[in-house]
Amino acid sequence: MTMAVKAKMANPNLPLQDALEAGGFIFVKDPNSNGMIDLDGTSLVQRKNNLCRRVRLEKEEQINPPPGTVLSTFMADNNNNNSAAAFAMPSANFQGLSFATTTAA
Repeated sequence: MTMAVKAKMANPNLPLQDALEAGGFIFVKDPNSNGMIDLDGTSLVQRKNNLCRRVRLEKEEQINPPPGTVLSTFMADNNNNNSAAAFAMPSANFQGLSFATTTAA
């Protein structure tokens, strides 16, 4: 399913069945109904619903990353107008420090 999600995210115009097939799913006619099933016996409709749900969750995660991640911390700082403070670098004062220097031999 991960490959199907990646295929659909890469090309939102890709039909759901094509994305599922790109993800490795193989669909055949269901002998018990008019629908299609994959080799595990899961219906095409159920796989499409699952793919839509996973794509929606992936998009939501891109907009609102899970708490505790670097991106979520940045976004929280950015929303609080503290982004400059979060990325401020202390000014370097190298006066009086000795550095090892090498000379070409």
